[in-house]
Amino acid sequence: MAPARPNTVLRGGDRLRFVGRIDQVLDLQAMKGLEHANQEHISELTLPGAAYFTVAIGYDSPLAGQSLREAGFRSRYQAAVVAIHRAGVRLDVKLGDVVLRPGDALIVLTDSGFKRRWENRADFLVISQLGDEIEPVAPGRWRTLAILVTLVVVAATGLLPILHAALAAATLMIALKVLTPEEARQALDLDVLGVIAAAFGLATAVEASGLAAVVSNGLIETMGTFGQIGVLAGVVLATVALTELVTNNAAALLMFPIAISSAPAAGVDPRGMAVAVAIAASASFLTPLGYQTNTMVYGPGGYRIGDYIKVGLPITVIAVVGVVALVPLFY
Repeated sequence: MAPARPNTVLRGGDRLRFVGRIDQVLDLQAMKGLEHANQEHISELTLPGAAYFTVAIGYDSPLAGQSLREAGFRSRYQAAVVAIHRAGVRLDVKLGDVVLRPGDALIVLTDSGFKRRWENRADFLVISQLGDEIEPVAPGRWRTLAILVTLVVVAATGLLPILHAALAAATLMIALKVLTPEEARQALDLDVLGVIAAAFGLATAVEASGLAAVVSNGLIETMGTFGQIGVLAGVVLATVALTELVTNNAAALLMFPIAISSAPAAGVDPRGMAVAVAIAASASFLTPLGYQTNTMVYGPGGYRIGDYIKVGLPITVIAVVGVVALVPLFY
């Protein structure tokens, strides 16, 4: 019987399937008269300290190719799987017999320390805990707001360069105990910082070696027949292509000297070129490799490269046309 109507009379033993936000499954669990369809898997874990988590199976996971029963999931991870989603569809079968695949998303019932134990392991990616209220990152939220407002005002009025103001604000956050030194250290992504630092070196080499001038001259000769719009479009398209191969930060740094070198000869405002490069470097929609978020959802979402091209190509065209059309209006 689907869908159930307001006047539908329920009977004992009826199986109900709900559509809605998965984090509200806790409300269903607490509703008198309802019993989870997989109650036999979770009857031992209905304790006050129990928590729901969503985890995703990766390609290098030892669980891939095994069923929950073969892997001894409940005893090994002290967690019970209450649902399995594959390519966005919930599997309505006996969970213990499902052979897990890369990209499968599992909803598990366990204790609140589950994430701490398993978040840095290759077995699966702990995506989120369900049903929790969002709490402030630190107790000094008003101090955080005051520091942020001060940072914006100081940088906007030119009292300090934004880099110096940001470093001072970060130091103040630690001094006022809004963040601990350990939390501040963990907030630094050393891999990203390394890529950015290396890209600065490459960008300097591109400019100092004359490569930027050579590429910009070739760009002007090729696209210059279309005027300023042609050169601007060439820079934008080159940046979009590059950002699909490297990070957006590296793409922006590598294209910046080329764009600035191309601007005077093409009669384009260098500020407009810089803005165009900054926007185009973030227009990474065509592959799962161009941006971290694209890669993160690739496996759990069950996507293919063709899906990125299908959805990302129209968005990329809109971004390119928008930048080429709007930048000359403002610069």
